[in-house]
Formats: sequence, C-alpha cells, structure tokens
Amino acid sequence: MYSVYFYLLGELEKEDEIFVSYEGIIYKYRVQEVKIVNREDIQYLKRSADPDTLVLMTCYPAGTDWKRTVVIAHRDTEEPVLK
Repeated sequence: MYSVYFYLLGELEKEDEIFVSYEGIIYKYRVQEVKIVNREDIQYLKRSADPDTLVLMTCYPAGTDWKRTVVIAHRDTEEPVLK
C-alpha cells in the first residue's frame, strides 16, 4: 500500500505546484527540476543550504530499485497558503 504515495511523482514537470501539509499548515512549492539518477546517488537526501527546498524521491521505474526519480522544488511563497 505504501508504494502508491509517490507512484506518479515522475509525471511532475518544471513549474508544477506541490502542496505540503505540515502541522496543519499548507505550504506551496514549485518544481524546479525532475531528474532520474542512479540508486546509489543519495546526495539529494542531504540537508539543503536553502531551508525552503523540498526534495522528493521515489523508485524508477515504479516498483523497481534500478534508479530513482528525484523532484526538487522551492517554496513558492513566504507565507503559508492555508493555516
């Protein structure tokens, strides 16, 4: 069941919006980059110098462990979308 959460992550494109709910507050991010990387390439999981960066990662192709899809997004607005 848990494998379905990021199943369509690879369909995101640059400038797409991502909404994240954290502690009841909704934040909006905008996709900057979508890339396919080797499964050993974990540099994207390190803490970013920019605290407004969101990095999402999933398997590619879905259901395998051959590679990874990485989506990098930046917070679109300083203020939350919804409190």
